[in-house]
Amino acid sequence: MLADRDRAGPRASPDTRRQGRETPGGRSFPDGLPGAVRGARICLVAIVLALVWVLLAAVLEGAGTTSQAIGAARAHGRNVMLQPGYLLGWLFDAAGWLLSVIAMRHLPLMVVQPILAMSLAVTVLLNIRVLSIRPSARVMTSIAAVICAVTVLAISAVGGRPAAPPSWLVYAIVVCLGILVLVTGWLYTIRRPVLSAVVSGLAYSLSAVSARGVHGKAEWESMLTEPLAWMVLGMSVVGAVSYARAVEVAGPKGVTTVTAWLWVVEIVVPSVIGVLVLGDRIRPGWDIPAVAALALAVGATTLLSATAGAGTSRPLRDVDAV
Repeated sequence: MLADRDRAGPRASPDTRRQGRETPGGRSFPDGLPGAVRGARICLVAIVLALVWVLLAAVLEGAGTTSQAIGAARAHGRNVMLQPGYLLGWLFDAAGWLLSVIAMRHLPLMVVQPILAMSLAVTVLLNIRVLSIRPSARVMTSIAAVICAVTVLAISAVGGRPAAPPSWLVYAIVVCLGILVLVTGWLYTIRRPVLSAVVSGLAYSLSAVSARGVHGKAEWESMLTEPLAWMVLGMSVVGAVSYARAVEVAGPKGVTTVTAWLWVVEIVVPSVIGVLVLGDRIRPGWDIPAVAALALAVGATTLLSATAGAGTSRPLRDVDAV
């Protein structure tokens, strides 16, 4: 009997059995570890899918900007939003916005917003074909810089669900919504495309903050009962209306400039609020690269705004033939 016991090998001690389970090869692991590994893999897949969604959103929003510029050149005032080109662009924007909201469930704002800013690069590339606006070497360098900055930010940020937002956040956003509605109405009485773009950027920024915040409070099935979810919709409407005014006043050659101002605001404001209020985190040791990448994204986008509109463009009446 003793020989049989020796041939069977050593038995796990009570302490080992309490600490974990034993594999057929004699290796033990803590209870719950396989579930934790499985959960980590699921989280990684969700983050990768979120990156895919937000990249697709950038393409859709870039195409939407070009289409809106064509529509805005054929009308004035509130009639801009009834133009087929503008409506098509709005549909592209709406689809991109929906994908970005889904991505915000697993990606922090400091990653989502700079990736969405790459839609400006898409706009520049589309303008080559549609509006015959030829980008310079500085424009292409700026696009490459934005891509590098976005890559660093994607690596430096910690993915996952956001923390629950503070209770005062919804009240602050409601107040901001009222102010931005009044300012947007005033913008239709003056011709200030950059100011309209900044207001649009603020509205879209607070829409992104609301979307990220609601992911920290509710599951999908209960989101319609959350006030922050309705702030996402309200801020998005204000952003769309003020941006329509910006592209109308700026004209086809100025659309890249106002879009760049829009994205400078949309990169900085949500990223800062995400870190300070919503608990978005940076990987240990990546603070300086993340801040440098954020500054590079803003600088490259600003340079893009200063140079992308240069060149000649065909008359908008000829675009129908494209």
